[in-house]
Order: sequence, then structure tokens, then C-alpha cells
Amino acid sequence: METTKNINKKENLTEEEAISIGKYDPLWIINAFSRSFYEGNPAAIVALSDFPSDKKMQKLAKEFNLSETAFFCLRSPDLAQIRWFSPTQEISLCGHATLATASVIFSHLYPEKDKFSFLTSNGMIETEKYNHLIQLTLPLEEVIPFITEEKVLKALGKTKPAESYLAPESHNLILIYDNVKKIKSLNPDFLTLLSFKDLPFTGIAVSALDENGYVCRYFAPWEGINEDPVTGSAQTYLAPFWSKRLNKKLLAVRQISSRGGSMEVKVLSSSLLVRGATYTCFYGNLNSGWRE
Repeated sequence: METTKNINKKENLTEEEAISIGKYDPLWIINAFSRSFYEGNPAAIVALSDFPSDKKMQKLAKEFNLSETAFFCLRSPDLAQIRWFSPTQEISLCGHATLATASVIFSHLYPEKDKFSFLTSNGMIETEKYNHLIQLTLPLEEVIPFITEEKVLKALGKTKPAESYLAPESHNLILIYDNVKKIKSLNPDFLTLLSFKDLPFTGIAVSALDENGYVCRYFAPWEGINEDPVTGSAQTYLAPFWSKRLNKKLLAVRQISSRGGSMEVKVLSSSLLVRGATYTCFYGNLNSGWRE
């Protein structure tokens, strides 16, 4: 595979120029919330001159079979439009794939920049460099008490939660456990969960207190993701929940999936700062046949 940098050198194009004229579709595989291979949440990042049909983007996301594939189009030196797809559907908000896309911007396209904005279907996401990390500004969501059906709890595992809540805007169930060991022991029956109809949620976040903050896991078989390795968007409701309970604005977060990952969150009055590292695993070009 000939790299984009080699093609650019031959044809005297900058990276931005090559993308803008549709010369090729650069592809990165980046581990978000990690500094190495085999950890964090891998995302496929595709740079485009324009968005192809939803059907083609969905097909490519299914081919990659990662929890999310992000597609972005540069609109100006300070702004890109971004969309996210799981293997089965388009996603309304994805923290880790946005962090990974910001890494592409800061490391490959505009290394001189310290800040960059992403236009999404739900508004703007601001990103910036922060002490060798990347910082996202995400919205906050309040949770409400919720009675979880016994069949759902049984499908998650034998361990029962201490508290149950619902994040109504993002349609997520939040289950609070009284220790980390119980979180680790959960072994969901995803086929059984998928068989339940008319649930008011499409994802389940489980969480417990940790020494310096909290731990979590996230399950979303209804969105084509049995267990998400590390979930930035889940902090939009978990972070304000724990911040209020602990009376702390700055918290350390560990997601204890099999891959694992960590981040730092800071709860502001009307928004959330999510900070994490990234690691570039792959960089090359997509064959144009994926658009056909």
C-alpha cells in the first residue's frame, strides 16, 4: 500500500489539498483513551472531500467491524463535519471516535493548531490539546431514578446493582454497584438482552466508585456493540452523577472492559471536559472501490 504522504510528494499536494479534491480517502486506525496497541477503544477514521451515501458509509463501518467508524469532511482550517457509524447503524454521539479524529487533525493535518471544532447532527464539539492529551467538550445529561425489570438484571449476571437510573435523552440505563469486583464479574447474555422488546434504553452503563474516581463498563447490543471497550459519551451522565455524589469536579475514570482504558473528566456548570490519550495504529489509503 502506497502511503498518502508518498502520493502527495509525487504530485506536490498537501494532505489537505489531496483530501479536498477527493484524490484519495485517507484512513487511520487509532486507539482512543490509550497510549499503546491492544488497549483503549480502536476507531477507524476516514477523511473525505464529501460524504457518500449513508448506505456506503454503513457498509464500510460494517466491514471494519469496530465499535465506531468516524467519517469527516473538512469545511475550513478550523472546522470539520463528522458522522459516526457502528457496524449496524449511525450513532448520535461518539466520544472516543471524536477524540481519535481530533488526533488525526492535530497530528497529521494541522499540527500547528491547538484547537479544532467538529460539527455534528447535535451541535458543535470543541477539541483542544491539553498537556499531551486531547480534550473534548461534551454536553451534560441528568439521570432520573428508574426501576429496572428483573429480566434485564438477570440477563446481565447474578450480581444485583444497588441503584438504577435512566438517562432519558441518550436512552441509557445506568446501574450503580457497591464495589468494583461486582462490575468485573458481570457476564451479560447479549442474545437474551436483544430478545427484549420496547425497552426505554439502547445501552447499559454500569459503574462503581474507585480510589480516585469511578470505574465503568458499557453494553450496547442494540447498537451492534456488545461491550464497548472505552466509552467517552457515557461520561456525559456518569460524570455529573459521581461529581454530585462526591462533591468533586475533577475525576479519574477507568473503563474495565477486556481492553481497558482511562480518561480524566471535569464537570463544569453546563458542559463536560473529557481528556484522554490516543495511539495511531495504522495510516494508509482506502481503495476507491468502497464508494462503488
